[in-house]
Amino acid sequence: MKDPHKYDTLYQEICSDNVQRMSELIAIIETKNLIQYWGYPMLKLHKSLCNDIDFKTDINRLFSDNYDIVQNVAVLLCEHYGKRLTDTCYIDKHGKKVTVRILCNREIYKFASRQLSRNKPTSLEALPKYIEPKTEMTEFNNDYTETDRIIESLELNETFTVALECRMSGMSYPEIGRIVGRSQSTVWQYCRLIQQKYTAVYGAI
Repeated sequence: MKDPHKYDTLYQEICSDNVQRMSELIAIIETKNLIQYWGYPMLKLHKSLCNDIDFKTDINRLFSDNYDIVQNVAVLLCEHYGKRLTDTCYIDKHGKKVTVRILCNREIYKFASRQLSRNKPTSLEALPKYIEPKTEMTEFNNDYTETDRIIESLELNETFTVALECRMSGMSYPEIGRIVGRSQSTVWQYCRLIQQKYTAVYGAI
């Protein structure tokens, strides 16, 4: 029988006593939700993370890199002791409330995007042919340090960065739109503006 109190931690105030368990639950839930967008690679990441959590007390077991999701979320939650996941951190420029939980979700999206994109060609994929701009972004070097340097040099805001990393991971515009809370056309516009900024910084291909 499933423990009826398994998720009670998610409704508590964030504190040192529950931050690790809360981080694990959030990571499990959100990586499972992302399977519908990223398919089998995300399923593998999710299972690996669950195994890390299930066997974390085994001193002979090494954590996978995917457990960093939990640690990243935990660091973020430590900045919000005394709050609940549903508490508002700030109001964005569109008037939408950004809660602690949303910040955690974004952290997981970014980590998963980077982790999965390491296993496939990393480039800003061409847009659909019928709306494709003439200038395309060149493929990044396989060295992910160089990719990070290029992205950082573009000085993108958080939403643009998340959209770019999701696009690099192969997600569609509707899928990205659901993650960043924007319409499909807006996400396409984001990608076009990123391409234009890349061209302005590094020149036309």
